[in-house]
Amino acid sequence: AILVGWLGGNGAVFLFNKLPGRWLTDYGKEPLEEILHPTRQRIESTPWKLVFSMFFIASGIWMAESLWQSRLSPWAMVALLMAYMICFWLLLLIGLADGKYGIIPDQLVILLALTAMAFAPYKETFLDPLYGALLGGGVFFLISILFQKISGKPSLGMGDVKLLIAVGLLMGFRDTASVIMITAMLAGVGFSAGLVKGTLKLKDTAPLGPYIVAATYLCMVFDITKWLFFGLW
Repeated sequence: AILVGWLGGNGAVFLFNKLPGRWLTDYGKEPLEEILHPTRQRIESTPWKLVFSMFFIASGIWMAESLWQSRLSPWAMVALLMAYMICFWLLLLIGLADGKYGIIPDQLVILLALTAMAFAPYKETFLDPLYGALLGGGVFFLISILFQKISGKPSLGMGDVKLLIAVGLLMGFRDTASVIMITAMLAGVGFSAGLVKGTLKLKDTAPLGPYIVAATYLCMVFDITKWLFFGLW
């Protein structure tokens, strides 16, 4: 966990700084020169390599302890720990991309969706990931359509919808419901803080991806579904 965490923290900064400019640009648009050929690092090595490494190491140790208590076979524990760490790594990159450039790269979302295969054998039914994807993508897609019909303005981007589909495949139906609820709470707090501080106005838009990423991480690490539904679901 410590070794993978250190590699993950350093690798996240390195890879984000090396991502192709077109991954961070809307389809049909030319990448800005600052994205194609940045004059400085997109994410500074200092202190972020250390910060991210400590984050991954702490997450890895926590998940290793949780998996140890699950009494799975050693090989299953190692495989799941690696899958969790890869998920955390991809979620971080997605959150950075959306937070800094307002873009959720499809390539990273596809990789996140593929990691769901590692967790599929441990779901209640083999259809649970599909139900999760339908819930995550469907709810956000309907919200986007309804808001646009009512206000005439776009609300959620398709990047958010595709990210929730990948999260649904990863988390399953119940945990995806928790991710949606936690995302709404975190976004409400974040947007309210922005309004109070004056960094946001009522007509402004802000990326939702970092809140989805944070909610997914929290639901993967902690048994939030049990807390939210008082163990009834």
